[in-house]
Amino acid sequence: DFAGVGRMQYPTEVRIIRTMCSARVAPGFIEQAFLQGAGMVLVSGCHPGDCHYIDANQHTERRVTKFRRRMEKLGLDKERLQLAWISAAEGNRFAEKIKDMADRLKTVTSQEIARTRKALVKKGKKTGKE
Repeated sequence: DFAGVGRMQYPTEVRIIRTMCSARVAPGFIEQAFLQGAGMVLVSGCHPGDCHYIDANQHTERRVTKFRRRMEKLGLDKERLQLAWISAAEGNRFAEKIKDMADRLKTVTSQEIARTRKALVKKGKKTGKE
C-alpha cells in the first residue's frame, strides 16, 4: 500500500479506515479494533489550528486521551493507542509513523492482545456495552 502523493510504502499489516474527520472516530470504533485483535491503533487527523471542521480535532484529542486513561485503568498499555496530527500532504510523515508503529507492534504479544480483549469485554459487560 502507498501513502500520500509521494506514493510512500508502508507495512502490509496496516488496515486503514478513512473517515471525513478524525472526530468521527468514536471510542467504540477504537474498542472494536482492539476487540478484533488489533495490536495497535492510530487515530490521525488535521493539525490543531488547521482543522477543516473548525475545532473537531480537539474533540478527537479528548476522546483519545479519555480512552487511553481507560486502558491504563484496565492495566493495558496505553501506548498501543496512538494519536498523530498528520495532514493529507504529509505522506512521508504518515508512512514513517506507520513504520514506527509496525516496529512497536513486533513487541506486542498475542497474550497482551488476548488480555486486552478480555479486559474490554469484561468492562463492556459491566457497563452494558458489548
